[in-house]
Amino acid sequence: MQKLSQKFTFDKWDDCMKANPNLLADNPQYADLFDIAKHLSGRVKTVSIHAGGVGIVDTKINDYMPMKIGTKGEHVIQVDKHYVEDIGIVKFDLLGVATLNLVKEIKDDLHLDPWDYDINNPEFENDRPTYELLASGKTNGVFQVESAGMKDLLIRLKPKLEQLDFEVISVILALYRPCLLYTSPSPRDGLLSRMPSSA
Repeated sequence: MQKLSQKFTFDKWDDCMKANPNLLADNPQYADLFDIAKHLSGRVKTVSIHAGGVGIVDTKINDYMPMKIGTKGEHVIQVDKHYVEDIGIVKFDLLGVATLNLVKEIKDDLHLDPWDYDINNPEFENDRPTYELLASGKTNGVFQVESAGMKDLLIRLKPKLEQLDFEVISVILALYRPCLLYTSPSPRDGLLSRMPSSA
């Protein structure tokens, strides 16, 4: 069943069927399940509020969509995130990371020169202990690389990280997204296939 679910990588049922034309015929035992899935596909499954999503319009927001008041008194737009831009709303995702406050405190406490942590500084970019930490998978509390799946991927990419290759970090942060990881073949698999296995 898990292998079967990986074939459903599109948002729309019809797109999944076009990509897998023999799926229904090859799996008649799941006919009832497929029928239910077809009717549920494309429907909003949860209602949530984006932590930092802001919609900008040129008139009143009510001219574009209905609004509601959230549990904390916030104004919440009543449009799915996929359709916001389609109806003419400019969407911004304003995210704050708590870790940045900690970084600022450390920078101030240690009286660091901005060049010490500037990405254009080769010594900073090629800091071996940082790459070794990432390759060890001991990244609890490190933004974007603290999930179990990301730790596993970092450990598997240890040989590349040990070469102080900043590009590999950029690539895995860009590719480690659910919408990409469950496609077949996965971009992650392509990345790993080009890496030597770690000892």
